[in-house]
Amino acid sequence: MSHHIQLTTRDGQQIAFDCEDGEDLVSAAARSTILLPAICKSGGCGTCRAHHTGGAHHLDACSSEALPAEARARGEVLLCRTIPLADMTLSAAFDHAHDVFF
Repeated sequence: MSHHIQLTTRDGQQIAFDCEDGEDLVSAAARSTILLPAICKSGGCGTCRAHHTGGAHHLDACSSEALPAEARARGEVLLCRTIPLADMTLSAAFDHAHDVFF
């Protein structure tokens, strides 16, 4: 089963892709030829931080420096460690024009 992901960038652009069960958001985007900002892809750097605005998900283990408890409480996630359990919406702190590559 796949889940539809809708990501809004800081400059208001919409990015949509599907994510398979058990797949993280960075990998799913890459499979759709969308390269999201991500360096370590293991939850250690925080480069792929975004704000979760809707939809159930599981957040795999990550560094508390990359995603502090207060950021989690505000709904922030790391795209490389987020596994959707349903369709999701997110907003990102990066621009489409400079940081997302198709």
